[in-house]
Amino acid sequence: RAASRRLPPVLRHHSSLFFDPLHTEFFPSPLPLPLGEKTNRKREYLLSSPGGLFLFKRRPPEYPANEEREISDNLLRFPFFILNHFFKFPSLHSYTTAKMVEMVDTGVTYEQLADLEREFEEVENQIVRKQYELSKPLYEKRAAVISKIPNFWALVFEQSPAEVDEHIQPSDAALLLSSLKNISVSRPEIDNGAANGDPRTLTIRFEFNENEYFEDKVIEKTFWYRHSKSYSGLVSEPVDIKWKDGKDLTEGLLSLAKKVWDQGPITPGKLTAEAEALKSKVEETGMGGVSFFTFFGFVGKRISPEESAATLAKEIADLQARKEGKKTDEEEDDEEEEAQDQIQFELEICPDGDDIAVAIATDLWPEALHYFSKSLRSRAADADEGDRDLLSMIAQAQEAAEMSDADFESDDEDEDEEMGDADETTPNKKRKA
Repeated sequence: RAASRRLPPVLRHHSSLFFDPLHTEFFPSPLPLPLGEKTNRKREYLLSSPGGLFLFKRRPPEYPANEEREISDNLLRFPFFILNHFFKFPSLHSYTTAKMVEMVDTGVTYEQLADLEREFEEVENQIVRKQYELSKPLYEKRAAVISKIPNFWALVFEQSPAEVDEHIQPSDAALLLSSLKNISVSRPEIDNGAANGDPRTLTIRFEFNENEYFEDKVIEKTFWYRHSKSYSGLVSEPVDIKWKDGKDLTEGLLSLAKKVWDQGPITPGKLTAEAEALKSKVEETGMGGVSFFTFFGFVGKRISPEESAATLAKEIADLQARKEGKKTDEEEDDEEEEAQDQIQFELEICPDGDDIAVAIATDLWPEALHYFSKSLRSRAADADEGDRDLLSMIAQAQEAAEMSDADFESDDEDEDEEMGDADETTPNKKRKA
């Protein structure tokens, strides 16, 4: 089971654990493991590639056909590309790796590593929670300042991070530039005061002026961080848009995705007419060149709050049991869930929706002044020296950036002082490499 990262069905079916380059403290690359030795556990297979590894419970599928090997060999060098292409190109689902080895007997189990990973995640969650609480009033102050700057958020989107920018088509850019009024990011499970709320759950709110494309003035989408037997990550539900006649930039994909969602959980082999239509439309359209507004149709996995709570409770109980030296039952592969995952993937109109949400919440939103200034500098390079309006906007942006940076730096200093006081009574704990 994947410890913390989303995997496509074929990898999730075989994989017990995956670490990406952000977690190389456990297994530096290249892996310092002798090859070809037996393990004291079941037969397990390890895929090693720069920056990451895959651990399989049984022998994975074979190499793809000859004509696909060149693509496969290239993907093997870049683990993130492997994941992206598994989602975007179903023809590569049978591909896993060129090299499989048996895991060496080190006396360390992958459950121990997964438990350590979970403890690090809990620390990171506490940091996110504290940072959100401290910075919230500063973002409110920033909102008051930038509300006086015309087209602020439209210009931010002009220089948005790659994870967002690659999904914005020319028609999307025209809509955003003419109509986008405001964006805000909140973390509802912190705001509602839930004791066990996950700070990774987030809501992104888009506000628009009157425009020729749709009637909505506000479009809001929430991404919940949920857990199931085979997945932990962001999930959502489609949010429909009231498009005006002939102006649907998603060409019907978003509305169809919402209809399929409203029909309830999908049963493999028993798709409704709407689900069949959506599947065909996704296959015909492909993922290249679709509108940014398909983002509002992202689902991920259909995980209820009850299922997530039960799964999380079991994970916590198992973690505590292992700390006490007790054995826990290994989870068996759920073939029905895997089949549902495969169908959901085939019906997904925006496979990168969770990545876009994270990029907006952790990059574009907090760094908005940076992206705005970058956009203005780009425009100023082509502007006439007599364009006083543009020069005035640049001056306002610089003033806002200086004020906001000073506020955030002051806040950071206060937090550092608090941390320093705490350090006097609490010994430092260093993360092991």
